[in-house]
Amino acid sequence: MNKTNKILWFVIALLVILNLATIGTIFYHNRQSKDDNQAIVLDENRPNPLTGRLFSGKRTAIFNTLPMI
Repeated sequence: MNKTNKILWFVIALLVILNLATIGTIFYHNRQSKDDNQAIVLDENRPNPLTGRLFSGKRTAIFNTLPMI
């Protein structure tokens, strides 16, 4: 085995280890946050309830044409 093959295998092994660590971290944090589910509570007695009226019809066309900053 020459030097380039050794380096290539080392890089591949390092990438595999990093991928497994990332996937493990995602699974771990998903399990930890299952109990912390947050819910949105809508109060109809508020003066300005969330209705979605701003996201219908012509207004969405305005949002689509504006440049993202």
